[in-house]
Order: sequence, then structure tokens, then C-alpha cells
Amino acid sequence: MVIINYEPLEHLPYIDEPITEQERHNVEQLLRLELANNENGGDSNGLHPLVNEVIPLPNPNRSTPSPLLMQEIERYEQEEDTDDEQEPDRRLSNDLKEDQHEQLTRKRQQIEDINVIRKKRQVVDFKPVNDYLNDRWKDGIKSVVDLGIESARMDMEIHH
Repeated sequence: MVIINYEPLEHLPYIDEPITEQERHNVEQLLRLELANNENGGDSNGLHPLVNEVIPLPNPNRSTPSPLLMQEIERYEQEEDTDDEQEPDRRLSNDLKEDQHEQLTRKRQQIEDINVIRKKRQVVDFKPVNDYLNDRWKDGIKSVVDLGIESARMDMEIHH
């Protein structure tokens, strides 16, 4: 069970584009829907339920051969021996499997490309902020060290 005790996260201005209130509301609604699906024992196939809406894959069960292809298959079924009854179905099935594998490979490549672009944006756009934060950190360390040295000097002057 997922417990939601969180403060709303602000977007990262150096990575994300500004979003509207409507977009923020839509995202929060999608998150609530996904959490509700997970709590209710949602689909456990490993894919997000909305994956096929964003990058659809055709369902091999729904794809029907064209009428011309069906005529050819029927013609071969009538002429073939009983030993070869499964052969046209196997070839058709293998073609469908190959097509689905190619589409799945393309989908994975698209996802990988998107992730690479996001990582590049994060590195490039975050660099000025990171440099600024590193400079502030170094200045803070230097001021603490200087303060410690000055404090030690004052202690030495008081005790001598």
C-alpha cells in the first residue's frame, strides 16, 4: 500500500518548462489514478496502463488479414495436404511476431532517445546553477575557516 504524505514538489526551473495550472491539475489527477490502480491490485504486466495511449502498438489479435490475403490463404488451404495445415498460420504468425518485435524495438529506442535528451538538458541547463551552488559552498567553508582562525587568534591574545 502506498501512503501519500508529501509536500507538492515545485518544478525545476532549470530543467522543466513552466506549466499551467490546468497541466498541473491533469498531472495530479493522473498520479491519483495510477496510485488508485496500484492499490487496487492493478495490472501487473510491468507496463504502465497508459503506455499504449502514448506510443500505441497494434494488437496482433485484432489485426485481420486483407480480403485478398484471405482468398490466397483459402486457396492454399484447399490445395494443401493434411500434413501442412499449420504452415500458412505459422508463416502469418511469424510475420506478425516479427512486426511486433520491430515495433517494440522502435518504441524502446524512442524511450531511450527521450531519456538521453532529458539527461542532456539536465546536465546543460543545470551547470550554471551547479557552479553557483559550488561557489556558495566554497565561500561558506572559507568564511567558517576564517572565523575559526580569527577566534583562535583572539583566544591567544586574551591568554597571553
